[in-house]
Amino acid sequence: RRGAMDVSTAIGAAKSYGGALLARKSRCWRRVLDLSGDGPSNTGPRPQDRSAGAGVTVNGLVIGTPNGLAGPLADYYRAYVIAGPGSFVEEARDFHDYEAAMVRKLLRELQVIVLSAR
Repeated sequence: RRGAMDVSTAIGAAKSYGGALLARKSRCWRRVLDLSGDGPSNTGPRPQDRSAGAGVTVNGLVIGTPNGLAGPLADYYRAYVIAGPGSFVEEARDFHDYEAAMVRKLLRELQVIVLSAR
């Protein structure tokens, strides 16, 4: 069961912070920032500001309402949150579906083609 939490959702701040952490790791061949949420951004910088930085892919996992509606929030993430080549939004119908959605998201992220010069 979820506990009581602050109702603010600072997606833009999360993108900026995560992007700054990824920028400190210069040897990463791929930089992916994953953001999960159950609501649109309502505080801090706007999420559509490309604050994650160049070369960062931002994927989203949205959590629907108790009646299983994730569609409007998924559309919001597609319009304002995700960024970069191959970015996508995964949808969890509700909090009970979150684990399965996380597995789907991770499997999708791991399906990349790796080419070697050797």
